[in-house]
Amino acid sequence: MLGVPLASQIRCIVFALLGGLGASVGVAQKSMPVTYYSRVSADYERPLGADGYPQREFYALGYGGRLDGTVWDHTQSKEDYPRIAGIVAEHLAEQNYQFAFDAADATLLITIHWGRTGEGFDGNFNSRVNELGDALSSIQAAQAAIPPPASSATLEEAAINRAETIAQNQQAAAAAAELEGSILLMSMENRVRTRRNEQNARVLGYTDEMARMQNIGGPIGMDRFNELRGEVEEARYYIVLTAYDFRLAKDEQKKKVLWTSRMSIRTRGHRFAENIATMVARAADSFGQNSGRLVRNKRGEVEIGEITVMDDDVETPSASKP
Repeated sequence: MLGVPLASQIRCIVFALLGGLGASVGVAQKSMPVTYYSRVSADYERPLGADGYPQREFYALGYGGRLDGTVWDHTQSKEDYPRIAGIVAEHLAEQNYQFAFDAADATLLITIHWGRTGEGFDGNFNSRVNELGDALSSIQAAQAAIPPPASSATLEEAAINRAETIAQNQQAAAAAAELEGSILLMSMENRVRTRRNEQNARVLGYTDEMARMQNIGGPIGMDRFNELRGEVEEARYYIVLTAYDFRLAKDEQKKKVLWTSRMSIRTRGHRFAENIATMVARAADSFGQNSGRLVRNKRGEVEIGEITVMDDDVETPSASKP
């Protein structure tokens, strides 16, 4: 968290390393779809050593809590922070990011946010669609019930016809008003749905990929967009790492984002505490780098191709012919 004293951060990370790493050693063996997206600012570039590997960078950790528009469910709490921090520190070290015990060494302030996005927007929208369909059926039925003008009728029959016509016109007008109201409510619900989807997409890292699919268009692009929208509209657990310029954050209280990494899983069938290590491990290779695009369902599984049987008498080409 910006403004958190470095001493407090050190106590927190030490506690995390002592109490959290034991539970996070090794990636969970259970195969679980994890979606992640990492992005680097144009102002950030990791210096490389002579071996081509990124040089060591020092960081301080900050508590971020929930992002705006998200919640903690019964499986999450503020007490998750030490464990998450320990797991994150473990995998940052694999990318040559080292925790700074001395503030003079820190160049990055990495804050940790976690929580759960909302769900149910699609259901609300669908209910409005059903209401619109009912209103449309009502106006069609009312219009169909208006009697046609009689070509030859007695005065009494003509009066009855006029009365029925007036009554049916009133019903048609009422149905039209109901239809107009349903259209207005659906339009409002659609705007709410769009805003919430946009908010969730930003939290989860789906924004760029959804825009890309809209630009592609056509059946393939729209099918892919609808698939992504479905994931955005379901409840998902997330962890977001945001790396700030430590000097600006400490000395000038300015938030200059250098890189972010966003990882998430669907809540259905999963418990947050049991899957923290897997979520972080799957995204770890992209810390401080551009993932390029949204990475979905990376499982780390080995795909075995078709087996080719070779005869024993077939000569194997030598790798080093004279």
